[in-house]
Amino acid sequence: MAQPLKILPRCDACHAREQCFFGDLPAPQLDAFSQIRHFHSYKARQVLFHEGTPALGFHICCAGRVKISKADSNGREQIIRIANPGEIIGEEAILEAQPYGATAEALDDCHTAFVKRQEFVTFLQSTQAIGQRFLLHLCRILIDTQGRLARMGLGDARARLAGALLDLSQRYGKPARGGTDLDLNLSRAELAAMVGLSPETAMRLLSEFKDDGLVRLDGRRITVLSQDRLSELSTL
Repeated sequence: MAQPLKILPRCDACHAREQCFFGDLPAPQLDAFSQIRHFHSYKARQVLFHEGTPALGFHICCAGRVKISKADSNGREQIIRIANPGEIIGEEAILEAQPYGATAEALDDCHTAFVKRQEFVTFLQSTQAIGQRFLLHLCRILIDTQGRLARMGLGDARARLAGALLDLSQRYGKPARGGTDLDLNLSRAELAAMVGLSPETAMRLLSEFKDDGLVRLDGRRITVLSQDRLSELSTL
């Protein structure tokens, strides 16, 4: 269960403010928003909410990263996206009587700001501009999701995994000896779930990428050695 924070962070002093949807609100609106968000902390691998449970509100990731995933009828996981600090999790809560469409799980120790649906609807009604911005945000999420699904459906296994490694290295990479470390707490099974592969297929392809000099493997750590060659593979 989430633990409420003893010392509440201030939105105007948040490290993720520049990336946050609400970060550039004018001071009066930011103060009003601060009255309706409730901060919580989650340990790594703790679940924020489960797919199919009532969506009472949404979270804003303030620190750490959160995995958003769905499960098929056989319980196989498909990772939809990874939320970074500043991003919204559980937007479907804005729709009345809708359950959560996915499961959200902390990848790292995380802090989130939770906003109840009805309180946010009232906040939206206070200014038309915020409602318009939120609609644009939802459209961007939809377009991004459609793009990822299209890439998964059209590419073969090698291209999909190469594209995922390239994207992760560009979004989460840190300079390392001879390449870029993926600074992300993902298991091999979760990496496979990002691109719709079985863990066995993903492991085999990673081994091939290692033999080809594209990546270096050390336990869970993956170091990308050639983004250019991964880019070429992902577009074949």
